[in-house]
Amino acid sequence: MENIRHPKEGEPQDIQRGLAPLEESRDERVIRLGIEQALAEGRAIDDYTARYIAAQLHGGQVSALYSLASTGNIDSAVFTELEADRESFEPHVQGWVDALHGYCQARPSKGPVEGWMRRASEQEHAEDEASGHRDVLAQSPAAGVTTLGQAAVARSNERGKADHDAPDHEDDGPDTFPWDDASSWSPGDPVAEQISERRCTSQELDELFGEQPDEQVGSVDELGWHGLVRHEGRTGGLVLTQDAQGFRSVREAESDQALAQAWTRIQSEYERFCEERDAYERATEEAERAAFDGLRIWVGSLADYVAGRLHGVWMDATCEAEELQAAIRFMLRGSHEEIAEEWGIFDHEGFHGYRLGEYASLSTVSRIAQGIAEHGEAYAKWVEFIGTERDELLSDESFNDHYLGRFDSTEAYIENLLEECEDYEYLEQLPEHLKPYVKIDTEMMARDYESELYVVEEEGGGVFVFDMRG
Repeated sequence: MENIRHPKEGEPQDIQRGLAPLEESRDERVIRLGIEQALAEGRAIDDYTARYIAAQLHGGQVSALYSLASTGNIDSAVFTELEADRESFEPHVQGWVDALHGYCQARPSKGPVEGWMRRASEQEHAEDEASGHRDVLAQSPAAGVTTLGQAAVARSNERGKADHDAPDHEDDGPDTFPWDDASSWSPGDPVAEQISERRCTSQELDELFGEQPDEQVGSVDELGWHGLVRHEGRTGGLVLTQDAQGFRSVREAESDQALAQAWTRIQSEYERFCEERDAYERATEEAERAAFDGLRIWVGSLADYVAGRLHGVWMDATCEAEELQAAIRFMLRGSHEEIAEEWGIFDHEGFHGYRLGEYASLSTVSRIAQGIAEHGEAYAKWVEFIGTERDELLSDESFNDHYLGRFDSTEAYIENLLEECEDYEYLEQLPEHLKPYVKIDTEMMARDYESELYVVEEEGGGVFVFDMRG
């Protein structure tokens, strides 16, 4: 295809085809194979490969490439985004850009593709079945994960039943082994290679799970129960796992180092789970009540939304940003989708007309909510006026420096100002026969002052007055 970059003279073959040199990740392998097949058949890349490339190149949830990766929609801005940083990419990534550019131009229908995420997930599963890929870590190609220039922590609760060949082995259920930080572990990690699934009969499982482990963490109702059993008389040991459905699995470490590393990650993951659970309970305890009259946001899973369902919860917007983030991570754990890491603010209440963006940062949401809780509607009007780009203007100190108060009208503010400045006393000094004929034109003063003040109407009547001269 003419839109796929042609080889340059002297380039190595892998660079010519837009491939990753030397070692490559699973995503890079999928992209490489997709581009190779398209080149061999003289066509544009397929939907599957395009989704992988868009997921790697997008710049965040508001980008057109993110929309392509998550829904299949091809917005005209996709072409602009593809060319924006093209020259800064490695040669093999520039090959991805060319391939995706050609795909977007060649596809007749540019709108969202029904079942886009489901079809991709089914194809991934089919590929894994064909290749025998059973890694505990399922690296996600979904939008927002492991993208170029972004640090991503990919975690998997992927469950796959062990296929036991011996007739006396039974299906022992899913592998629920949790990893704390997938970015620091890979199948090529020398230490990680020393721990693997151990196939056990039902009798062996009963014996292992019936004994008291050396250490244990968690519960079957929350993230699963895990036990540590050290080998006697030799290095290494076992990691036992059981979940709420009763599925049990055993992993064996060949060395003490591998065993300690695996156990540390389990403990870390469970500690994070507890922190997220506690944050979720605090953030949602009151906000879920129908009669709640405070500031709250409804945060939902984008993966579920794309799949045609709503999965989310009301949260107290005045919580600190870190607490909201932890609560959201806990909410995403309950998603109906296998991969759910992106979220959006679908609704909000109590912000007095201020409109939060779907992808507003949690630090901004928290600061605005806390400001409104402290100062009321006036703070919402202040933020609406000055925006959220300059953090210093959102502070209580800045608000108090500029806010002059709430008045029935601008004229009422002028009259209050004249009284505070004791300007009316000058009228008292006039001769008695002139007093009835002399007054201060507060209406004209109000018009003049409004050129230097920010005056905004209150929802229930009246005005808020801000001095913008300082």
